[in-house]
Amino acid sequence: MKTKLKNQSGFTLMEIMLVVLIVGIMAAVAIPFMQNSSAEANRAARNGIIGAIEDGLAMYYGNALTTTGTGSYPANIAAFGTNFSNVLGKALVPADWTISGNTFYHNDSNASTSTAGTFTYLTQTVNGVANAAYTLTCAGAGCAGYPATPAP
Repeated sequence: MKTKLKNQSGFTLMEIMLVVLIVGIMAAVAIPFMQNSSAEANRAARNGIIGAIEDGLAMYYGNALTTTGTGSYPANIAAFGTNFSNVLGKALVPADWTISGNTFYHNDSNASTSTAGTFTYLTQTVNGVANAAYTLTCAGAGCAGYPATPAP
């Protein structure tokens, strides 16, 4: 004789399969967004450092304007990075970035390239004043989202 269990509790196989299906769909939708967030964070970090460099260049220009009467930007970004860090007592550019001549880039696993792009700093003569303006351009795979912007 069969006995019937009263007040059975638990989930049926169909209910469990439905929950697994829903969790799978949610994961399929969420994973691409999570993968892009890492790239977005790297871009935001890069843009923050570039913004700090541009702010430092503006302060350099203002300092030259008040001390000499003629505003100018440094002729070489490498000398600027060294001198500016000495003035502030801290590095303008983090240690994992390399500045060489008029280019600078973030060191990744391969120091000869950069996933953040390679930035080039160039000065221009305006109305006979050397280094009166500059442009900062980016070349390489990591430059998406970084427009070339001339100094104000």
